[in-house]
Amino acid sequence: MCNARCLGSLVDFPSSWHPYFRLLAFKNKGSYASWFTTLPVGSSDLLLAVLSYVAPALNDASLCLSAANALRDLCDANRVPLAPHITAFGELHAGLSRIQDTEKAKVLQSISSVIQALPAEEEIVPVEVGVNYSYCILSPTACDKHKV
Repeated sequence: MCNARCLGSLVDFPSSWHPYFRLLAFKNKGSYASWFTTLPVGSSDLLLAVLSYVAPALNDASLCLSAANALRDLCDANRVPLAPHITAFGELHAGLSRIQDTEKAKVLQSISSVIQALPAEEEIVPVEVGVNYSYCILSPTACDKHKV
């Protein structure tokens, strides 16, 4: 079984490595999504480091599918420890236009998983942002008129 040191070395994979090795790293990170749930409360640094490695790959066409799958798996299994970092997911949401259309749903699913772990009173703003984004995609002219 992989431990923190092993996963830490996956985070250190240089982005200049051949895409095959980066693809392998993403598949491993997604496979170990549930492992992060065994870590002590408050030790989300490694999880955040893994997410920081996965997120930029969403903009790379050759890595986007694996990165989106890894992100979805990590966020689904670790929604509670990720909830305090919801603002980082806002930044991810803001970059949706740069992500391939086929993978946007996985990224939105990832963000939704984290929103579900928020206290009810804190869920409203992230949900409003998501609804406004969807509204602008479905009706760009209405969005321009109302400056949503």
